[in-house]
Amino acid sequence: MSQPATILVVDDSEVVLNVTRTLLEAVGYRVLTHSGPAGCVAVILQEKPDLVLIDVNMPKLGGETIVKLFGKAQPNSETIILLFSTLSAEQLEQRARASGAHGYIRKTEDTFELVRQVHRWLRGKDPGALGRMPSGEMGAVSAPLSGQRKKSGKSTPPAKDRRLERLSRPPPRTSGTTRLLPIVLFIDEDMESLSAYRRHVQSEPYRADFALSAAQALRHIDSEGRPEVIVASLEPSGIDIYDRAVALDADWKKRFVFVTREPPSGRVEAFLATFRGIVLKHPVDASMLREALRHLLTAEARTNQQGG
Repeated sequence: MSQPATILVVDDSEVVLNVTRTLLEAVGYRVLTHSGPAGCVAVILQEKPDLVLIDVNMPKLGGETIVKLFGKAQPNSETIILLFSTLSAEQLEQRARASGAHGYIRKTEDTFELVRQVHRWLRGKDPGALGRMPSGEMGAVSAPLSGQRKKSGKSTPPAKDRRLERLSRPPPRTSGTTRLLPIVLFIDEDMESLSAYRRHVQSEPYRADFALSAAQALRHIDSEGRPEVIVASLEPSGIDIYDRAVALDADWKKRFVFVTREPPSGRVEAFLATFRGIVLKHPVDASMLREALRHLLTAEARTNQQGG
């Protein structure tokens, strides 16, 4: 099996380092962190990561200077260097071009977009990634990583830091006697499909979680915060996830929505002959998806009430 891509995150904020590592490890990357600029170039040369996220505004030595130093030390390196900052897209694009960085990722509030953009940049380096950007294309992305910086005067309250860390792991389904939002888990190896699902359901009254592989999906299913409904691509890996879930709890037979991409054949065709749940066709119609999820979540809620 191919080794996961290695990502190095360089920042002087421990909050940024911890949250970024948690998010990217959750989708299967090997993540290294380095606090502050001292020794950063040596770490890059030694570890040879596939991608580096480097903070722009660090004390004594900024990210742009480090990029220039690394470029002189290793001009033919295949490591992708991205500036990582709360600066505007216009400022970051200028600084990336001036320093020789491949592009940038902005630190804001969108955890999903951080993962999405990292996957775009790593195309060809990681079999699970969506794709690397074409040469010369600058990338802007949101991430929940403003961190705490005395010099900027823009601090993130501790409560918000804790909320951001919780975004990377499933929450428990219940809190005392209060039921939290139901969870729908979307599983697909294609980040563009997951992005489409996210757009389709972003205004719906439930939490949407995402998995890029069977291993990630099974961790969700086995966790305390397991989903009420799963939407999965109808491929052999999707059938494997279904079989594993049903082995844990036969009730999962009524809580899957499958999405077909091509005319069924082989194992998929045989599975469809026995599956009695909802099957949608790719690309998924937003209204049909929402209606299917409402139907299953309503049935699930009714079952829970009867069971309670």
